[in-house]
Amino acid sequence: MNVGAALVSGADAQLNYKWTLPGQHLGALGFALNGSYLQHDEATPLPGQHTYDCAGLFGFTCQTVNPRWRHIFRASWLSPWNVDLAATWRYLGQSG
Repeated sequence: MNVGAALVSGADAQLNYKWTLPGQHLGALGFALNGSYLQHDEATPLPGQHTYDCAGLFGFTCQTVNPRWRHIFRASWLSPWNVDLAATWRYLGQSG
């Protein structure tokens, strides 16, 4: 019997951009951002018990890291010689 309740809400964003470099054989630059904003992460373990909102929190009650904002950003050089070079930045916002 499932007697608990959960509510998770937020927004996801995905942006991609490609820019062809000027010149004959320079290739292109590519940029990609995948992000997520966590507005609510509420849980009620049993009916009548306290509801916990773990968005942006970490600890004994919340158990997992739930940053409000997280993203992965990637910048790439797409060479014309079938060799690509990329750098990736992964960000997890503060959990308090």
